[in-house]
Amino acid sequence: MIKKAIIVLRQPGAEPLSLGRVVTPEFWLLHDRPLIEHLVDEVIEAGAEEIFFVGPPGKKGVCEYFNRADSPEDASGDLSRFIQCYQSKKFNFVNENGSFGPSLSKLISKIKDEPVALSWADDFWVAPESSFMQLARVFHTSNQTVLGLADDSRGMDLSLSLDKIADRIYRVKEVKEEKQDQDELFLSGRAIITLEFWKMFSDMKREIKEDNLDFNKVLSAMAAEGKPVYGYQLKGLRFDLNDRAGWLAAGRSLAHQDNE
Repeated sequence: MIKKAIIVLRQPGAEPLSLGRVVTPEFWLLHDRPLIEHLVDEVIEAGAEEIFFVGPPGKKGVCEYFNRADSPEDASGDLSRFIQCYQSKKFNFVNENGSFGPSLSKLISKIKDEPVALSWADDFWVAPESSFMQLARVFHTSNQTVLGLADDSRGMDLSLSLDKIADRIYRVKEVKEEKQDQDELFLSGRAIITLEFWKMFSDMKREIKEDNLDFNKVLSAMAAEGKPVYGYQLKGLRFDLNDRAGWLAAGRSLAHQDNE
């Protein structure tokens, strides 16, 4: 059972909408609800009961937003739904400036030996079955780290060498930093990681004493040592929320899915 999740929030930078100068992007409305609620609902559907938001200090309000479900002033209308969805969950904030690296040390003692749903907030999926529910099926069969795969390289700087073992399911042979070929599959901003990942991180940190060990470096080391890592080509539509057109298209796709 996946009881914990990590959501990596967007770092400050160029925003696709001018509203980003006033409201942090996690609270922009996507199909009449803040983006962050869509992301949290997806990991909750997969079983998450404790969620860690990772981001710079200015994003702490994302965590506070969900913790207000414990002290409602008026439990009517939309707030009633909000409380029902989030009051029983635990939300935490972990400071991280830059890439998803130094916070791994802060998270390892909190995660312990549990599998974790890992999501990047910039990457958004719309599908009849959520991306994490798709990954969970592979995880429950293999009990190993499972990466969500997509057929485009948007924002990804890694190339994956894969062996296909079943429909949409692959074994990761190698992870390398180089220019990708057009017909490859790439990381999609979704993964379920296991104790093996955290053990590899601890071993690397002990050996090379480097604070900035990011997710990609640990993943590369796992593949190089032959540790089991699987990939699943996700079904659905993928949207880049760093782009204004991607944001608008995601909203339209959600609305269309609701109407079906």
